[in-house]
Amino acid sequence: MSPLLGHILAQVVSLGVADRTEGRYIAAQADKRYEAATYLRTGLSLTWKHGALNVGYAPSLVVTPLDSPAREALIFHSMGIAGSYHWQRTIVTASESVGIGEINFQSQGLGDPRALAPAADVPNAPSTTPGAGTPTAPGTPPATGNPGTGTTTGSPVANQTANRIRAINQVVTFATSVTALDVTQTISPVFWVSGGIGYFVGGSFGSRSTDAYPIVRGPRAQASASYQFNPRDGVSSQLTAQYATIETGNNSSIYTANESWSHLFDKKTSSRLGVGVSASRTSQPDGLIAWSIYPTFISSINYATAVDRSQLTLSLSASSAPALDPVRATVDPRLNLGASAGWTLKRFYTGLAANSALSLTQQQGNGTSNGGLSSVAGSFTMSYQLADPVSLDSGLRAFWQKYYGDNVVPLTWAAFVGFTVTPL
Repeated sequence: MSPLLGHILAQVVSLGVADRTEGRYIAAQADKRYEAATYLRTGLSLTWKHGALNVGYAPSLVVTPLDSPAREALIFHSMGIAGSYHWQRTIVTASESVGIGEINFQSQGLGDPRALAPAADVPNAPSTTPGAGTPTAPGTPPATGNPGTGTTTGSPVANQTANRIRAINQVVTFATSVTALDVTQTISPVFWVSGGIGYFVGGSFGSRSTDAYPIVRGPRAQASASYQFNPRDGVSSQLTAQYATIETGNNSSIYTANESWSHLFDKKTSSRLGVGVSASRTSQPDGLIAWSIYPTFISSINYATAVDRSQLTLSLSASSAPALDPVRATVDPRLNLGASAGWTLKRFYTGLAANSALSLTQQQGNGTSNGGLSSVAGSFTMSYQLADPVSLDSGLRAFWQKYYGDNVVPLTWAAFVGFTVTPL
């Protein structure tokens, strides 16, 4: 190969590889076990003058319970591809992400949330268009238009996947697919608009299928506009529509309009505040049709500062919006709360994180829940970077979940030790 060709390829091809491996001890009221898990992430990016192609593959292997002859090796494959093309002020992106394999959502809820990041979001790899890589919540429909309710990938404060789907202690064969087409148009340096359509499908299948995770599918559409008044202030408007249908005959749709304002107080502090309204329609097989109107809001504040030779980060967030329950295809209004704190000194990091998704559905007169998912997750982590490509960490995680009045996951703790390798 000529030196010139090698130089050209170096400019347009990038490869990222990372692996996260950990062992954990899980303790619940009636269940104590050991698990081992490894998460491989690979990303390949090709870029040229007017386009980019990103491909990701992220298999995960969980062996549970290690201390029992009945242990199982659960393998879940996640793959994604995204291509984008831009000319002048327009960017068009098409993406497809697929996940398939065996999974236990209760075990996943106590896993490392950072390991659930998109496949191509490995360190040193170029960032990818949303949708290229690992679905962060297998079987979960896309966010319902409430900014800030999605998963923050690649950080210790990421929402555990099980926050958004019922997490029973059962192994199922699960598959999910998310297809998306998005367009962004820059009108001026301070004003831009975007829109997109997509389709999702997910659920259990095969010999390990279960009524707890039926097949759910449906389209979504969104449109947004953003305007930057000055370097400190910006506003954005967003409209979303989403529809889901399920094998049992239920179907639901949600229509949301949001307006948000972002403000930069100084170099250390930023915030976001937004309000909106959402309308939903739910249809049941017996012919019952219900319409509901929900107010929505979002608020967050982030703070980062240097303390001597260390770095301190703090964040708080709260939001409320209806979500589509991917198990029953019904509408579930939820309040989301999150908080995190992190401290970094050279190669050492320690952090606390907590997040919750609380159902706002009213209870029936007999005291049982009329429907909804509530969950709380938290973590404490200490890590040390042994070398540039290797880091070691340990800590604690906690998880609790209630679904339709039942404690499907009692308060459960996990102590873990793991290491991450990023050779590329």
